[in-house]
Amino acid sequence: MNENYPSLSLIRQHLYSGCKDCPIHVFEQIDSTNTEAKRGHYPLGSVLLAKEQTGGRGRLGKSFFSPAGGIYVSVVIKPWETDIDEMTTAAGFAVIAAIEKATSIKTEKRRINDIYLDGLKICGILAEGVTNVDTAAIEAVVIGAGLNVFPPQGGFSPELNKIAGALCQTGQARVDKNKIAAEIISALLLLK
Repeated sequence: MNENYPSLSLIRQHLYSGCKDCPIHVFEQIDSTNTEAKRGHYPLGSVLLAKEQTGGRGRLGKSFFSPAGGIYVSVVIKPWETDIDEMTTAAGFAVIAAIEKATSIKTEKRRINDIYLDGLKICGILAEGVTNVDTAAIEAVVIGAGLNVFPPQGGFSPELNKIAGALCQTGQARVDKNKIAAEIISALLLLK
């Protein structure tokens, strides 16, 4: 399960050239990388990466189970001249391409923000605007991706077992979580 994850030096080694100097903030455990990105007023180009989230969120206020073993990342980027839904859709396709580039595993996008493998949700995308309280203008967008790389220790709960999955099942070939994280970070930072 990649005991060396996250390794900033290995992640930086795999980042695309235009992303190598981005500030990366690593958390062992956090409520939500998106929440922290909005709360902490991180500058554009910042990356927040967590090994585990205790309050992972999805669209429409839904919770997102984020146990140890996954990749939970948020990036702070400039807003587009479009709506958040279009950014969410673009981010979903970017994450699918990043996963395939890092692992050769083909996944599929369903709905606006869900990524599936073998009929089970393995990743969720959440894009949120950061609004200037004085001007009400959106100054930045935080895009988060939560990817279940391995099943949680002890497996998913009975409620989640029928809908949630992981990129790699127990016993499958090992994957490089640092490389996957770097591909996702690069893809999200370079969204246009």
